[in-house]
Amino acid sequence: MAWPLRNLTRRGALLLTMATATAAAIATASCADDDPPAAATLAEGDGLSPADELAILQTIARMNHAIDARAWDDYAAFYVEGGVLESGPGGASRGRAEIRAYLEAQAPFISTKRHAATNVVVRGAGGRAEADSYLLVFERESALRLDGTALINDAFERQPDGRWLVSRHTVGLDPATQAAFSQGGPPPGARAAP
Repeated sequence: MAWPLRNLTRRGALLLTMATATAAAIATASCADDDPPAAATLAEGDGLSPADELAILQTIARMNHAIDARAWDDYAAFYVEGGVLESGPGGASRGRAEIRAYLEAQAPFISTKRHAATNVVVRGAGGRAEADSYLLVFERESALRLDGTALINDAFERQPDGRWLVSRHTVGLDPATQAAFSQGGPPPGARAAP
């Protein structure tokens, strides 16, 4: 059921606006000390159709929904066979089976989170594309708080059936998130949440 915005009070609208602006400011500020997005990310124009761009945006959104729903198989299915998930200092997971196993191992840390991709920029041509986005990770069960931010780079390949699947998903933790991880974030040896 959609929340009816027409019933939003003036105070509620102000709080919603402040929350949105705060989340955007936190995401922007947290990336300030990290490497900025490549200049190509900021340039206009590419060889993708609007339908291709929309399909890629939907893939990113559905991946985050799969993580939040604890649907590990569904998440892994968004990768090409042999796709790579690079998430933090623990190395890379290669192939759907390793990606699924990684998610299961991370379940105690990522199961209570809400993953939101913002400021997504898509570029590419032909059957290949890349997308850069800011990832905001919120705690959704024990408290209302922002738990981390990252710069995500996804490489996509168009499949013969027209779907866009991920060939490489790279998570670049922002400095404050990296510091939180080193001070007791996830369990020892764990990698960053996808």
